Amino acid sequence: MKVLLFAAHGSRKENSNLEISVFFEKKVADKLKDKIDRSVCCFLQFGTPGIEEAITDQIENGATEIYIFPYFLFNGSHVTVDIPLIQEKFKEKYPGLEIEVLDALADADGFDFFISDYLGKKLN
Repeated sequence: MKVLLFAAHGSRKENSNLEISVFFEKKVADKLKDKIDRSVCCFLQFGTPGIEEAITDQIENGATEIYIFPYFLFNGSHVTVDIPLIQEKFKEKYPGLEIEVLDALADADGFDFFISDYLGKKLN
């Protein structure tokens, strides 16, 4: 079973976490139903479920492939250190599990054009 984890930072404001979850579920995950079996929004800090809890839950529910999308603009320490450490922890504990960390947003092909286009429209 293929699972996508949408891993956001999280906020002390529960309303902000809810906004992220709704955005992911309604505007992102819905469009990926033909590519994944399940999708879950999780948080590194200040939100639930936490990323490790989400991974554990998905493994217990039959996940064999987990793709973690770090919902971060750039490759700061959460993306380059914290999430890979979590990835390694689960790879060691579950050797048959495929767990991959995807690129941050700024590394996505065309993201710079998206931002430029968006700003160009707003500045007219």
